[in-house]
Amino acid sequence: MIKSVLLLFILSFLIASNVQANQDDDLGITADELKTATKVYKRYCSKCHGKKGKGDGRMNRLYVKLQVNKPSNFTIGYFEGRSSEYLRRIIVEGGEKNSISKYMPPFADELSEKQIDALVKLIKATGKMRDMPAGH
Repeated sequence: MIKSVLLLFILSFLIASNVQANQDDDLGITADELKTATKVYKRYCSKCHGKKGKGDGRMNRLYVKLQVNKPSNFTIGYFEGRSSEYLRRIIVEGGEKNSISKYMPPFADELSEKQIDALVKLIKATGKMRDMPAGH
């Protein structure tokens, strides 16, 4: 437990330093967007996609029971190369309308434009980092 907390602290520090320094391997997300996105992710996304974005949230048991595909793993880099508009459409309209999982709900009524934009950037940055930023 202590190792996990320490790892999360170090990861948070490195991410914050990288975002603020805007180095060559820019994550494409500002510190303010990261703060917004991590709050949104924790509240709306982590139950299915997991605390670290690996698709292993607590709802995963239900997906296994239903014998359907697990939620997306954001850490493998697949979404890093997808357009922001594509990710935005899935978040806003849900998975079923976009020929993905019918279990991915639409969030148009719950999230603001700012929150959606930040979440899209977080998902893309997670693929570059291969792990969800700390704070979840």
